[in-house]
Formats: sequence, structure tokens, C-alpha cells
Amino acid sequence: MLLCVGIPEQGSEKDEAVAVGVDLGISVPAVCALNNGAARAYIGGSNLLKRFAMQKKQRSRQREFIPSNSQHGRQKVDQAIFKMQDKERRFVHSFNHKISKKIIQFAKKYKAAVIRMEDLSGYDASQTILRNWSYYELQQMIEYKAKREGIRVEKLKAQYTSQACSQCGHIAKENRKTQAQFQCTNCGFESNADYNAALNIARGGVKIPKDMAQKGLEESDE
Repeated sequence: MLLCVGIPEQGSEKDEAVAVGVDLGISVPAVCALNNGAARAYIGGSNLLKRFAMQKKQRSRQREFIPSNSQHGRQKVDQAIFKMQDKERRFVHSFNHKISKKIIQFAKKYKAAVIRMEDLSGYDASQTILRNWSYYELQQMIEYKAKREGIRVEKLKAQYTSQACSQCGHIAKENRKTQAQFQCTNCGFESNADYNAALNIARGGVKIPKDMAQKGLEESDE
């Protein structure tokens, strides 16, 4: 029996002033940002998401064309669908390993002492990208790989991270021009929307003004 033990690299000092924020992207699976804004990384591609959408449609069409009076035909198609789903699951698992590895490499490159991510508790996975991609699994992989390298992981509430300007702090739904574009209506700062959110996460989340907190406004990232 072979026992593998992860040991942090010797001499890989961590800078407590440096943190990495990780945001789940729509066009890009994972976006990393340093809290000082000195570097960023777009990890993965949109091909994975497109692939799932196409395969989901294909499975739906297969079910529609199954004759209602053919039990054997239904079982045969169901078996094919289950086989496809298992293949997808193994692909996602492998893909998450690759993404988490690159995130850790990014953190090590800049000697980050902490990686910050969204707290996914309470998310309705059936209504989001998480249903197919399993971002929760990715977070688990990041956590154990970060621990192995001596990097802390902190989870933050994602409230307003997509609507708040990472430069001036102004919060408004109008700041999110499109799914991929962020432009602050206060200071004019423009950026990739996922990078702006990752930067907010890297800096410890968004400071919500008292008047907004009292009104109980809730952010919507849809």
C-alpha cells in the first residue's frame, strides 16, 4: 500500500498582505484576482458550459422520441443517458482538479497567504451554473490543496460582489452592464465583471452602507 503525504515546499514563504479572490464566472469557469490588483488569471474556458448545454438538449430530445409503447426502447435510451451522465461526471471531476491546481499555482506564484471564495451555503444549485459544473466540489479541491501548501482558505458571503465597484465601492445594479461587462455608474471604472467580483472577494467582501443594510436589499446575480 502506497501512502502519499503532501508536504509544503521548503522556502515557500507566504505574504500575509497578499490574498487571492476566486469568483465563479459565466464565460470563464474561475477568475482569480490579487487583493492589491497586481495580477489576475482567467482559468478554464466557456467550452465546458457550452458542452453541457448541448448534451442536456440532446438527452431531452432522445426522451421525446421514445415510443410510449416501447419499454425496451425506453430502457435502452435510459442506459445510454446514464452512461453519458457518468462520463460527464468524470470529466467534470478531472476538470475541477485541473482548475484547482492552477488556482493554487497562482496563489503560490504571488506568495498569497490566503485564498478567499464565496460561501455557497444556501445556493439553489438547480437554478444556477452550479448544477452542472459542481463549483462546490471545486471549492473542496481548492481547500485540501491549499492546506497541503500551507495556504488558508476563507469563505465570504457573496452579497453585492457583482454590483459593487472594486475601485470606489459604489453599489448599483446598473453597474453590471452585461453578464460579462462591469462599468461603475459613479466613477466610470470599467472591467470584466467576473474580475471585478473576484477583486471584491480578494479584499474581504463588500462593505454595505448602513442605509442599504437597514432596507434589507438583496443582491441578485442573475
